[in-house]
Amino acid sequence: MPTKAKVSKKVKSDVAEYANYPLSKIKDSQELKKNPLKMDTPKLNYLTLSLRAYIKKHNSKQTLLAKEIKKSKFTVKKLVDLVYKKITG
Repeated sequence: MPTKAKVSKKVKSDVAEYANYPLSKIKDSQELKKNPLKMDTPKLNYLTLSLRAYIKKHNSKQTLLAKEIKKSKFTVKKLVDLVYKKITG
């Protein structure tokens, strides 16, 4: 079972990859759909697929849906919390 720090690192690295944004500049308070990340629907879908596989690896009974992360004002911190909750829950 990964620690919250490991989950945070994985989520932030995936967000950075799919948003084409430097990992060192990712902050918990940044919203996925707004500046500077500006993640559109296809990018959010790819992010969902990547994180879904990560969740399934640790807890096969849980999954992640794209609609969960497409909510308005959904931040990096909320995404980290959601993924960690699904892995441990």
